[in-house]
Amino acid sequence: MHILDDGASQHDARIRGQFSKTLYQLDVRHRSADGKITMGEAKDYSALGTKVGRGDLQKLGGALPDLREVDAGAFFSATGYTKPAKQYASAATSITGGKAISLYEIDVSTEEDEKGIVKAIVINMHAIIPHPERGVVPF
Repeated sequence: MHILDDGASQHDARIRGQFSKTLYQLDVRHRSADGKITMGEAKDYSALGTKVGRGDLQKLGGALPDLREVDAGAFFSATGYTKPAKQYASAATSITGGKAISLYEIDVSTEEDEKGIVKAIVINMHAIIPHPERGVVPF
């Protein structure tokens, strides 16, 4: 959502639940051209070597009915989804009061993808720091 951003996405948004009054932290809050708001959650379980499970989706699904201004959910994973997670997402509209959950998989970039992209900037600085306490008064 942020990559395709037209200024309508907000990272690390905070929204208070209508019923629970809980303050929710959203990885992404996106307003589409038609005014619909989607909340997005992102997980990268590469270090664990696991896929996103149903429990992660249930957390998002549990928040949707409480977030009155949110119309749908989106989940972004770098490692894919378990079968139960996919099943939960496909049934989400009946579980979340009519709010769908879309699943997205983000591929790890390859060397070819990164050609021409600046990945690091190294700045070497040399500074001269005066020590006035060591100075000599000229008069």
